[in-house]
Amino acid sequence: MTGYHCLTAPQTVHWAVTYRCSSGCSDCYARRLQQDGANEMDTDKALKAISILADWGIFQLAMGGGEPFSRPDLIDLTSSAAQLGMAVLVTTGVTDLSEKILQKLSPAVSILQLNIDELRLLQEPEKERARLTREIQKVIDSGMKTGANLKLSNTTLTNSRMILDQLEACGFTSITLLRYKPPPDIDQWKQEHPALSALLEFEPILAGRVAGSPHLSIRVDCALAFVFRHMDPGEALKQGIRGCVAAQGIAGLDPLGNLLPCSQLAGYRFQAGNILQEEPGMLWREARILKTYRHIRNKAVFKQSHCGICPSSNHCGGCRVYAHDALGADPFCPEPLQPPLKNLGRTGRKIDLETHLPRRGTINIGEYMERYGVGQEKAVNELRNCPLVVKSDSTATGRKKADTYSYQYHDQVAEIQDSIGYTTAGFPYMTAEEISVWLEENDPTIKYQGYPLWLLQAGAIERGGKEGKP
Repeated sequence: MTGYHCLTAPQTVHWAVTYRCSSGCSDCYARRLQQDGANEMDTDKALKAISILADWGIFQLAMGGGEPFSRPDLIDLTSSAAQLGMAVLVTTGVTDLSEKILQKLSPAVSILQLNIDELRLLQEPEKERARLTREIQKVIDSGMKTGANLKLSNTTLTNSRMILDQLEACGFTSITLLRYKPPPDIDQWKQEHPALSALLEFEPILAGRVAGSPHLSIRVDCALAFVFRHMDPGEALKQGIRGCVAAQGIAGLDPLGNLLPCSQLAGYRFQAGNILQEEPGMLWREARILKTYRHIRNKAVFKQSHCGICPSSNHCGGCRVYAHDALGADPFCPEPLQPPLKNLGRTGRKIDLETHLPRRGTINIGEYMERYGVGQEKAVNELRNCPLVVKSDSTATGRKKADTYSYQYHDQVAEIQDSIGYTTAGFPYMTAEEISVWLEENDPTIKYQGYPLWLLQAGAIERGGKEGKP
């Protein structure tokens, strides 16, 4: 474990001061959460929340949104937080920053992060580079530090070298890489959510950039911790790399003052309580939702997953936002690690079968013994009790090395074929391929290309698109 669970308060609170934004970016995950402007704390309540956070002992307050600059009281909020001893960071997507407002923000805000629109950089590189250069200079002239927030979409990864070159040419010395978060536009998700191969191809590019540009600070958000999966666990701990720290080193706060495990796990089901109504230290200690995510690595749903058996689980652990139940394994790790097959325990063997069987279709007792280095009795018991398989021959005892088990999915196809029926010549009315396509179309995790199931169930997808609301 990371040790953060011993803290009496998170080091950083990520506060979405509003979900409002007029930009309408198709990739914006916050559109899933946008509400009427009245559904956020007014100035008095927001100032009270800041005072509560300061009394709680919060070290750093990161203000985002939505668009924080859409709040006319942003200067008052940042000033109050700084006067109460918190380091204040603000993230913005405003394309033409007011020098007057920047001067007023600068006494309180230590870093103003600029969100990068990769499409503008690619479509109008000279114009966008000139604009970013001006914005950087404005921020620096006001006395604040700045950096770039770059989301790793398919477009970004395809053009990563060019985009990073452009950002360096603009004068950025700090770039934070953000994982592509699920937007409410399902077509946009299908188009821009990175393929695992694209993430794998980017890793050596990133390593080369870090080594070749020592003057450039490149960081990744905790949802991208899998880039450190090959690191020795002891070295990762020494360097402070801890992967997911939801409800440990960080917490989220929504526009109404509800405390969350992290800023991405937002919505009613993740609310620990409202800090305007309940003492945050008590919520931090006692709220069940925070305890769940603080100790996620000890939960069965995590331990019995490829994230749980991964040697880098303590300094990575994946991101819960992408898990279909918002709890278990991250399905988009580009290359999950696992101990040697013969070192796997029972849980590890079951997890390995989940990826091995769909490719192979069947496995017999002898093959199981050879693959995992277990005795015959253990192989028999584990295959008999494995929900992924059934005996290929129902009359077999299931105890001989030659006795074979089939992957359940293949039997599901055959069962559907039998229920539909066959022609008088013995041909099925639907082929196995047609049934497989039908099954995939009716499995939302396949139909929506891995869009997190918990978000689908929460109605996160916007109405009116090609897909509509599921």
